[in-house]
Amino acid sequence: MKVELAILFVTAAGALAIWIDVRAAAIRPETLSPTLIHLFVAASINALVAPLMGGWLASSGLPLGRLGAIVAIALPALVYVALAALWLLRLVQSMMPRAYR
Repeated sequence: MKVELAILFVTAAGALAIWIDVRAAAIRPETLSPTLIHLFVAASINALVAPLMGGWLASSGLPLGRLGAIVAIALPALVYVALAALWLLRLVQSMMPRAYR
């Protein structure tokens, strides 16, 4: 059951990232530097902030603390990582010569 939930969670984060990319194409970075900054910030949030805040919220004793940690902290952090990775893939693809696309 835990594996299926994790697969569903990552799939939902990826779908949300694709939806954000399509709906808000104006916020997509155009050059490599901002894209890499977004990727670094997203990875930092996932590595540092999300585990600390999620652990604090899950162990706070609130009735829906675990659900709140998943929905309010872990999901947005994972969506941001997926969105930054998608931006990087789009940018690298746009840099490739036409023959390799």
